[in-house]
Amino acid sequence: MRVSQAGAKPESVSRGDIAHWCLAGVMAVALYLAPEKTPLWTCAGLVCMAALAAHPTLYLPWVRNAASKKAKKLRSFFAISGMIVLIVLYGWIVWPPVPYYRNLTQKEKEQFMIILKSQKEPREQLKITCPSNDEDLCVIATGYLELFQRAGWRTPSGGIERGLYGKSVSGISIAKKPEPGTLDPNNPNLGLWVLQSPSMVTINNAFGSLHVRVSRLAEQDLPENTISIYFGPQPMH
Repeated sequence: MRVSQAGAKPESVSRGDIAHWCLAGVMAVALYLAPEKTPLWTCAGLVCMAALAAHPTLYLPWVRNAASKKAKKLRSFFAISGMIVLIVLYGWIVWPPVPYYRNLTQKEKEQFMIILKSQKEPREQLKITCPSNDEDLCVIATGYLELFQRAGWRTPSGGIERGLYGKSVSGISIAKKPEPGTLDPNNPNLGLWVLQSPSMVTINNAFGSLHVRVSRLAEQDLPENTISIYFGPQPMH
């Protein structure tokens, strides 16, 4: 219980509360600047911030100087609620992004294959490619290849292919032979139309179920009724 002497100036914010505010601020800065954050550590940091800010929030002058106990309880509720809302909003800002390439759960794999199996129209042949100089991406591509195969899709060799595009492409891209036309390689603003076949739509929906964005490209050297799926470097967020 805080007691003030008669005639003394009412205390505004104690040194202890100021220290708690400062520690909560240090925790906020640390969360923001941390180069690598996991959801678990981020959640733990936000909880620590709330714990550090709880006491000084309840002892704000606006709360302590309430005219009655009922008013004090009401102000305490609003103060704590506001503090929690601010920390949740800050958590949304500092929350680590979901990695583009990640280990899929069994449920995600099953959902991916269910979408692939749902296509009733004839399926086009696949060409799954990864960079020839990145074995880690080729391992990821092989994992997806096996999901396609389990869902009944086929590649010419039954395996992946290694290669590179003329221009570097990040993330996963799906390509198909475009409509007839002449493509100027030195004009990035011009392209060729690619038919969005049922297989293209199905593959795009399957990756969409994993919240993975894919790029759509035109590849003139592809055979007819063939879709290329290229696994490029990790996109920069």
